Amino acid sequence: MKKAQFKKINYFMGWMTNEKYILRKLEQLAAKGWLYDSCTKFHVILKQGVPRKIQYAIDLPPIKEEEREEYLKYFESVGWHLAYKNCCFYVFYADKNAPSLHTDQTLQEQVREQWQKKMVPRAILFLALTMFFIILGKAPVPSWLQILCFPLTVISGGLFAMLVYASISLSHIHHNHNNN
Repeated sequence: MKKAQFKKINYFMGWMTNEKYILRKLEQLAAKGWLYDSCTKFHVILKQGVPRKIQYAIDLPPIKEEEREEYLKYFESVGWHLAYKNCCFYVFYADKNAPSLHTDQTLQEQVREQWQKKMVPRAILFLALTMFFIILGKAPVPSWLQILCFPLTVISGGLFAMLVYASISLSHIHHNHNNN
């Protein structure tokens, strides 16, 4: 029996900021037999299989937890299957002949804008935390606290940078959509 082969593709901050590229890449790889298997925080894991013509789409549903089951059943009923779920978005796949997942691009842009507005206060929070840890690390505090401040500064600074990047990327996506 032949051992299954797997392939990883990186998507660091990609689902939200570079969705079209990642979705097209998944479709191209599916045509070569690399099919979606799972997802981690930074990678999509693909499994070697039979080449298929598949389309992928992302949805950013403004739904409540109690509406999720009905939401997923609806997509199943029209041929779309859940591949990945994050806290704020869903990735679906379907055969090429399935109806389009998104017919209202204006609604999708409004949802994106809402997510972007949520990122700004979070970015400000992580900027404040970063500054706090920098100042605390320079203050006359016990050495164990100074040692602890460095990794906390790096982590909060990294989260700040990721949120700023995501916010700028979402803004860029919105701008490009409005200009087309």
